[in-house]
Amino acid sequence: MNNRRCRIIGLGGTFDHFHKGHERFLLYAGSLGELLKIGVTTAEFVQKKPLAEQIEGYEVRTASVAEFCERQGLLCEIFPLSDVYGPTLAEGSVEAFCVTGETLPGALLINKARGDRGLAPLPVHVCEFLLDELGSPLHSIDIRAGKVNREGKVYERLLAQSLKLTEKQRQFFAQPQGILLSLAKDGKSLARLRMDTNAYAVGDATLEYFLREKLPYQMGVYDKRIARKEVRSPAIDALKPDITAVNEAGTLSLSLASALKQALKTGAKHVFVEGEEDLAAVALMLLLPLGANIYYGQPGKGIVELLVTEIAKESFSRALNS
Repeated sequence: MNNRRCRIIGLGGTFDHFHKGHERFLLYAGSLGELLKIGVTTAEFVQKKPLAEQIEGYEVRTASVAEFCERQGLLCEIFPLSDVYGPTLAEGSVEAFCVTGETLPGALLINKARGDRGLAPLPVHVCEFLLDELGSPLHSIDIRAGKVNREGKVYERLLAQSLKLTEKQRQFFAQPQGILLSLAKDGKSLARLRMDTNAYAVGDATLEYFLREKLPYQMGVYDKRIARKEVRSPAIDALKPDITAVNEAGTLSLSLASALKQALKTGAKHVFVEGEEDLAAVALMLLLPLGANIYYGQPGKGIVELLVTEIAKESFSRALNS
């Protein structure tokens, strides 16, 4: 595998949530070829990938690749990639491949198919992965899973130790961070909740509402208190917690963060908190995949619906770092 610069180099990928690793890949390919023939996988081709529902549309992914190449002065031709081969089995289509360690088997498969057709194998150049801040390869799947951002920052690192919130941080998280839904049975709020099958309910009033209205939820976090006062609720009292954590008021403890991580890993339904569970919503924002919904109570006003997005994750991350 030599690094002689060639005229046309072929490469492909999903290029979902275009990140720093994609940038490295394209720049590496650009150092090897004058023209980049870039296959971007079609929607049909990525249906079986993890969290496929969060993969950006083909047009968005293609635009991200094209915009980066234009900014960097890389000459490229982009085409839809609906299988592993693309145009590579045609003589003269490309002169070499650029791959990562993950896609190397595809290049070897292409060269085998070329040999079966009497075509010469093509040189294969392997680009090293860009690593996140914990030393793992930066992947789009981890962005969709809500683990890292596009720069490689790992959100879970913020939960590696107990955090005592400052007054500024308290004020930030005291404000509704999503859409405030009325608890009134006006049909509108109920319709929003009933449509959500990826819901995480935080707080006794919120969880009791889900139970009473028979709304689906993935996890419920409660402490048998409302507005820091002990309450008796037959629906809540009937629950048997799968995991218990300890968390003081105004604190995001390591115990709470660890309990939530364990619950997400094992599929546990209910987490009971000895102390106060309010900041579980903050930890969940850093731990959950994109597209999940967190519901928590806003005292005297209703329930806040908080969609897990890249923007929201960054906002919470900045607040905890301030």
